[in-house]
Amino acid sequence: MPKPSNDLRKLIGAKSSVPRCWPPATFEAVVAEIEKEATERGLDQKPWIAITIATVMTLGSPESVTAVAKHLVKTIPPNDVVAAVEFAREVGVMGMAMNGAPWTITMLAIFCESLPTAIKKSLRSTPSRHTNGLVATSTPLRGRTLWEQIHYPFADKLEQKFGRVHPDLPSLVVKNVYGDLFCNSVCESDRTIGRVTTSLSAIACLRAKSKCAPLDFEAQLFDHVCGLKNAWRDGTWKSEPGIGTGGAVEWLLKDEGCIWVLEKVDRLSTALGLPAYTPPSQGRSKL
Repeated sequence: MPKPSNDLRKLIGAKSSVPRCWPPATFEAVVAEIEKEATERGLDQKPWIAITIATVMTLGSPESVTAVAKHLVKTIPPNDVVAAVEFAREVGVMGMAMNGAPWTITMLAIFCESLPTAIKKSLRSTPSRHTNGLVATSTPLRGRTLWEQIHYPFADKLEQKFGRVHPDLPSLVVKNVYGDLFCNSVCESDRTIGRVTTSLSAIACLRAKSKCAPLDFEAQLFDHVCGLKNAWRDGTWKSEPGIGTGGAVEWLLKDEGCIWVLEKVDRLSTALGLPAYTPPSQGRSKL
């Protein structure tokens, strides 16, 4: 491999002037508070893990990612902790659609490095995407199905908007993002992202993204909030285990629950010193 000069290496290693989001000593207590609220509502662990992991990884605070990882290990029963950590890792991978590959790789590496060796050795090490021809063949159809479930009744109109930006964008989003990335396996379990937690993770990423980027993601956030509500309308929430009791899921997928989700993202963000959410006045996107 060609070696860069010292000057080039120094420039590559130059630190960004963007301030870091440092979690206070009480940050883990904020995570515990969200877990407690979810439990009291009758929700299982997947919803609060999805919201928390998606938020802290999007905000790009290594210390808060470490704090959440340690909280999972410390509070979840030993028999369930590996499944919970694997699920959190899947939420992080899904965030690549919102945050980009370099960001996601870095945050996932920090998350994994924060885990005890015994847990790291117990995590799944074989891929779940495109592991055989059957899965690869079914991926486009599953991506199309998920896309239409989330974005009903505006799925076709949204694709048309994407196509006006770039003719390949609709196919890339529906097949590669929704098919390859969001539909991670044929069989959903406590360790995989499903219909409800896909929407929860997208909402958390977009809400958090609005706090650390000078752009307006309101339209996309609105779409995914509606997508979460659609999971109750069409009954697809039933396909994902580990969400909670029927009454709790109904609450989560209605307006009151959606408000709770957004407020928990805001709570995590303000705990890291970021300002309360205010819609940007410039840079509004129609996508």
